[in-house]
Amino acid sequence: MRRIHLVDTTLRDGEQAPGVVFSPLQRIELARQLAACGVPEIESGIPAMGAAEQAALRELNLAGLRVRLTAWCRATQEDLDAARACGFRSVHISLPSSPILLSTLGRDEAWVFQTLETLLHRGAQSFPMLGKKSVPPCNGFDFISVGAQDASRTNTSTLIRLAETVKKLGGARFRLADSVGCWNPLTVSKVVRQIRAAVPGLRLGVHMHNDLGMATANSLVAVQSGATDVDVTVNGLGERAGNAPLEQMAMALRTLPEFDHGLRTEGLYALCCNVARYAGRGVPPSQPITGRDVFRHESGIHVHALLNDRRSYEPFSASAVGRSPDLNVTAGKHSGTASLIYLLKQGGVDLKKEEAGALLALVRGRSEQLGRGLSAEELQTLYENERGSTCVKR
Repeated sequence: MRRIHLVDTTLRDGEQAPGVVFSPLQRIELARQLAACGVPEIESGIPAMGAAEQAALRELNLAGLRVRLTAWCRATQEDLDAARACGFRSVHISLPSSPILLSTLGRDEAWVFQTLETLLHRGAQSFPMLGKKSVPPCNGFDFISVGAQDASRTNTSTLIRLAETVKKLGGARFRLADSVGCWNPLTVSKVVRQIRAAVPGLRLGVHMHNDLGMATANSLVAVQSGATDVDVTVNGLGERAGNAPLEQMAMALRTLPEFDHGLRTEGLYALCCNVARYAGRGVPPSQPITGRDVFRHESGIHVHALLNDRRSYEPFSASAVGRSPDLNVTAGKHSGTASLIYLLKQGGVDLKKEEAGALLALVRGRSEQLGRGLSAEELQTLYENERGSTCVKR
């Protein structure tokens, strides 16, 4: 099995979602939860934002977390100095790489490579994955990641040159950022394979945005094509449409036996609920993994099968992500008799199959009338009012 290194950036990119602010105490609590789930690296914030941010990041670095805490930095010595002053030993340096961004910022490719040379000039650090001998750390840090902003709109030849430069100068990881979420799985696979073949031995990360709804798919394909590190956020929280969700990547990777991420997924649901609460953003009902309806069933065909084997219509157990293991059935237009027998049994009523058939017609009619499913109380009331005389209670 190949271990995939998940980098959670909820405290950095997640907090960049409009209107989201985590207090210093909330940051520490979420970081502890992430560490408890086994997340190996947390991109913690941006030291260059100012004194308040730096104070919060110092507290986080002093919290005694057994996880790599990484600071996000622009490609300036000032940003690196601010990160070091906050106690960081790991940094991510982000540079624009596409013609669009470089033109917007009044820069060119020559500036990108010269800046890298300047910032990483002190030589390579010892990184086990690269098999190098121990030498003085780069710019005073133990681990340096370098990212190409807007990699999805950058020529692959330029990305390869950047990866080669990062490796030559002793960087530990080169990260491709789909900054506007415009990549698709086929293109991602092609680009990752080309870089992996051209620059073997260098850790290759990806940072996917979800503008076209493909962040998780693109991240998964990147892993299958040779990427070693994947950026994620809890609930997919992030700028615009957000990022690849931690919980989705964790469970998607579990479907691929050749990969492992080492996470304790039973803590994911509680973590996702906390992030949603602190961010002030509710989780949509059909959100994968954590949505209210993910383990909620109405279809009679599905419920009949689920009562025999939960694997029939649930790809993994709810308890695998820390949710209730109880079968969650709702009565509505698409219910079947097995659903009604099961639901009423939970309320202490033995409903015969022939009686369930008559009640089913009433349930479907009532559901259409209301334009929604029935609550357990509404089903019980309907049963008592309409069929109580023919059904036998315990």
